[in-house]
Amino acid sequence: SFASSGKRVAAPVAKAPAVNVNVKDSGKNYTVKSGDTLFKIAKSQGLNNWQDLFSLNQDVLPSANLIFVGQSLDLPTK
Repeated sequence: SFASSGKRVAAPVAKAPAVNVNVKDSGKNYTVKSGDTLFKIAKSQGLNNWQDLFSLNQDVLPSANLIFVGQSLDLPTK
């Protein structure tokens, strides 16, 4: 966008979500099914929270709100 002076103004930078860097991979995987969410997967697998699941899978998950049927996710240790 342009300010009234005609100079270009930098767009605000979105902050990356806070993630737990101490999450450890359990060596187990989960295949996403229709209707799944990270919250539902975490709950069904006995995990403490969905954020650890997201943190461990950031390499394949561009967003915590975007998972695909058939996608394989690493499960964190409990």
